Amino acid sequence: NNWGANSDVFFNSNSIPNSNTNNNSNSSLSILVNNSSTSYSNMTISFDNNIIDEMIFIDDNVNVIGNDGTSCFFYNKDNVIYKYCQGSQPVIYDCLNESNCIPSTNIDANTRILFDGQNYELVDKNDYLQGGSGYQIPQGYFDDIIVLDDSNIGSDILALGDFDQDGYDEKVKINNGNLELYNYSSNNDVLANGFPVYGNFHGNPLISDILNSDGVPEIIIKNENKISFISNNGEILHEIPLFSLDSDLFILPFWTQGKAALLNGDIIFVFDNYNDNYSYWKNPFSTPAFTSVVTGQHSGSSNNATSGIDLSRTYNYPNPVNDKTKFRYFVNTAQSVNIKIYDVAGFLVAELNDNNLIQNEYNEIVWNVRSLESGLYFATIKSDKGESKLIKVVIL
Repeated sequence: NNWGANSDVFFNSNSIPNSNTNNNSNSSLSILVNNSSTSYSNMTISFDNNIIDEMIFIDDNVNVIGNDGTSCFFYNKDNVIYKYCQGSQPVIYDCLNESNCIPSTNIDANTRILFDGQNYELVDKNDYLQGGSGYQIPQGYFDDIIVLDDSNIGSDILALGDFDQDGYDEKVKINNGNLELYNYSSNNDVLANGFPVYGNFHGNPLISDILNSDGVPEIIIKNENKISFISNNGEILHEIPLFSLDSDLFILPFWTQGKAALLNGDIIFVFDNYNDNYSYWKNPFSTPAFTSVVTGQHSGSSNNATSGIDLSRTYNYPNPVNDKTKFRYFVNTAQSVNIKIYDVAGFLVAELNDNNLIQNEYNEIVWNVRSLESGLYFATIKSDKGESKLIKVVIL
């Protein structure tokens, strides 16, 4: 090499070669070799990450299978169940010192431990989850911010959370590897701004305010061979290596005071800016009991707007149009929206009415243009509160 006898040698994300993972994610590992004129060298290994407080290795080839919702979790290694609590060493879960323990028999890769706050239950996930479908219908808050509901959930919805703090839950799904976030609407669910996020997303997403405790949760999800943290606007805020492709993600919310642990296979990531009030889906099926019931704070919107709709957030897409377009409007206090479409001669060619609005959300209505001639049209969007906006629509 060309290093001098007294040169320091760095191995980190900026060196060549670097310490990034195979997928070029920053491992946050840094190695410094302090050379001297003597025959001895000092080596310093550090973990440098301003978001992750600590990274802990559990053991080789382990699969996390459940937790107690606080600071203890269970994992399967060679079909033996271990219990690992923060501040202590893993122990074999043998029921000798557990008052509510269940015997660990017939353990295999499908074994899961459920915890309802008082008792543990050992289950086979293929038998427990909807008769082997691997799915539980999520329950959240939609038409009513007090009553839980699962009637407005499609079979492809993976997680729920109140991203915009209006008291109602948004829906997370994966569609052909792309991540989608929907606002609930009584007509058709409305895709949130910034979505879909394109990638190779897979597995069960989590929804938690774990990065910066700002009162806005992130979607935490496996994306190819990384774990991505995605904002409610579809921005990838942070990514860390995915150490176990097949293992589920779990969040232990009270690892230590103010800190949460994200579990992925044999690695624990500790975050020190966690906010449990805005963490809605902390397990593959939300709760340690696999109930698929949304958690977190649902207090209703602080939106003080008195207008019916927000005209600055009223538009249509796509435009130009060759088949159909959607009129999209953010509803404040309106109960209904009327849309009238005119041709260039001023003749009314279509009228749409939306009388089932969801307040404090984007709402949409579809206009099919296949029977109309190409050209320029004008759409007037008006709420029952009196606001109106004129939009030019071009049909190809």
